[in-house]
Amino acid sequence: MSSTSQAATSVQADIVVDVPQENAFRMFTERFDEVKPREHNLLAVPIERTVPERARVALEHRYLDRHGAGWESFTSLGEGSGWPLYLDRFRDATQRDAARA
Repeated sequence: MSSTSQAATSVQADIVVDVPQENAFRMFTERFDEVKPREHNLLAVPIERTVPERARVALEHRYLDRHGAGWESFTSLGEGSGWPLYLDRFRDATQRDAARA
């Protein structure tokens, strides 16, 4: 697990869990009290329920060398028209879905 403080008003943390994405998402959204108990509330008022409003997607495209000869050219996927573009498209698609709901 890693944890960093980027600014005085935010904290970022990442962890890898050995369960399918659906299970991790369901745990975080449907059983959040098991993750962060209500008694850990730092607010002056009680929390009725916690509703995540954002999700962070951290992507790691591994084992590029498994693509075979010329795999080195795939290292550019971390730039411009590679994964940054695909993740922008992903964000746009989730926003479209949210607007329809």
